[in-house]
Amino acid sequence: MTNFEIARGFTGLTAAALAQRLDVSPQQLNGWIKGARTPSRTNVESIAAAMDVAPAWLLGVPDRLPLVDPQTGTVYTCPVLREESIEDYGMLYHLYLAETGDIVPTIIGIGVQFTPTDWQTLTVRCADDIAEAAWMDARGVDAIMLDGLPRAFTNDN
Repeated sequence: MTNFEIARGFTGLTAAALAQRLDVSPQQLNGWIKGARTPSRTNVESIAAAMDVAPAWLLGVPDRLPLVDPQTGTVYTCPVLREESIEDYGMLYHLYLAETGDIVPTIIGIGVQFTPTDWQTLTVRCADDIAEAAWMDARGVDAIMLDGLPRAFTNDN
């Protein structure tokens, strides 16, 4: 599966709906999807904006972030599909975990990584959805929700 197809699956847009949103023909879009045509930098930025993903993701050179699996302690280095700033808190990332094909919403806030307690359920598509999910920190400890954002308490005894 290509980065373009993964991004389109993330957004839930059909090829026809995306072509309409971009004001291009379905044939032109299909050429980009299949790699038969190379979109210009401007087109890549427009496609990325229409799908709300990082342009670098579509270009195949995404930023990468570590993702800690709380159950095993394994650290994966995952490409960033999407990022969104959370005012006065941190960032919401959508990381692509190639080993499973999952897109994992990941918050990096106040120096702590938070992920949903169920990585296979993609219910958090943007920062407005954060309060609707159950979150845990990188140790697997359930987060406390405060003002709609996950928080972790440490025990330094």
